[in-house]
Amino acid sequence: MFGDVGHGIIMAAFAFLMILFEKRLQYSKNEMVQNLYKGRYIIFLMGVFSIFTGFIYNEFFAIPLDIFGSRWKYTSESNMACGIDNCDVPSEVLPPLHPYPLGFDPIWKGSQNSLLFFNSYKMKFSIVIGVSQMVLGICLSCVNAKFFREPIDIW
Repeated sequence: MFGDVGHGIIMAAFAFLMILFEKRLQYSKNEMVQNLYKGRYIIFLMGVFSIFTGFIYNEFFAIPLDIFGSRWKYTSESNMACGIDNCDVPSEVLPPLHPYPLGFDPIWKGSQNSLLFFNSYKMKFSIVIGVSQMVLGICLSCVNAKFFREPIDIW
């Protein structure tokens, strides 16, 4: 899966169409259609979460979205950007007073270290989500073992 709003919309729309026409697709003899039919809900959820992570990464078909406008600005007085609401003395290079509302500021795409920054962030984000998912699975396993009175299932 990838974090891109545009690709996520295409994937979610395709899966949504498969969900709408599931009665017709259920009896298809095409093996590829059958495999897609079996995974239609997973494909839909992958599309939805791709849209979500696309908003976090601020990307639409790999082009940065500028929904809220950048919180940084470049001036002729400094090589570095200063915060748009904190740039009284541009040579001080002060950060903005208010953060970007959702995801990454679009000015990151033009920086010299954007690839290093985004790859590092995406790796850390993936690890946090993966560990959270595993911990949730272990907790649900404990709840199931307690419910079915099978303590050996915990271990």
